[in-house]
Amino acid sequence: MPSFRLRLGAAAAVVALGGILFTAGAAQAADGATITVESDPADEGVVFSEDPLMASGTCPVRADSSATVTVKQGGDVVATDAVDVAADGTWSAELDISDAGDGDATVTVDCFAYADQRPTGSASTDIYVITFDSPIIDVTVSPSKVRLGEQLTITGQCPAGTEVAVVAAGTEDADEPFLAETVTPAADGTVRYTGTVPRTGVEPGKAAAFVLCGVGSLDVLDGSNTDEFPTAFGFAEFTVLPAAVAPGTATAPPASTTPVLANTGSDNGPMAALAAGLLVLGAAAHVARRRVTR
Repeated sequence: MPSFRLRLGAAAAVVALGGILFTAGAAQAADGATITVESDPADEGVVFSEDPLMASGTCPVRADSSATVTVKQGGDVVATDAVDVAADGTWSAELDISDAGDGDATVTVDCFAYADQRPTGSASTDIYVITFDSPIIDVTVSPSKVRLGEQLTITGQCPAGTEVAVVAAGTEDADEPFLAETVTPAADGTVRYTGTVPRTGVEPGKAAAFVLCGVGSLDVLDGSNTDEFPTAFGFAEFTVLPAAVAPGTATAPPASTTPVLANTGSDNGPMAALAAGLLVLGAAAHVARRRVTR
């Protein structure tokens, strides 16, 4: 199972509610033409419809070159742009893909000799478009640095009238969150949950907490119920510190020497559902970061 850290960045792998994985195909080029599409994280081919699609590449070096960049999805053109080609053959384009929906798409550059529009080369690459229109909410964790065995409080502001929400938290290298609870928000949508960080089975380090409004369990994010999706979501980062050591007591053994239960694989259903759900949480975190940092 991917680590929780990887799932936090899973917007590059999450392509739908069901947590299906997608990796962009290698760019196909001919006659010296190349194309690269910026994605975040890089090289995974996942882009967001709310952001401009940034593409660049090269055309065969000519004194009179031009290029057309086209984005197609399901056979339909969702964006196109004519761009200039520099003297060294390089080009760049910024396309509005707000009309695209969730799913596969192909970005193609066609290079031409400007005078007679004679084709001189082409290249294409596959992408996956993700659309998110659920509101991003503020989430806080108090304290922002919490020791193993101590309590933390996660708060968030769901839309007023929200009847149920899910709170989850985990450290970046964990295989699963150490906390995942269903809560009932207040009438005004306020979510407030206080829990304890386990003293064992949790590695100190960077961590993240999530609040998903309008869903009652992480299980709904395994793809089996496509009618449910968070009506709003948010996340916050915090830090898990080692447990406090009382004077005169022995310190806990290093994590590498602490016995752990083997994963026998006898019941993969719940774990698979949790992993898929956290992939979606990772996408939510990624989108939240992008919007917050603009």
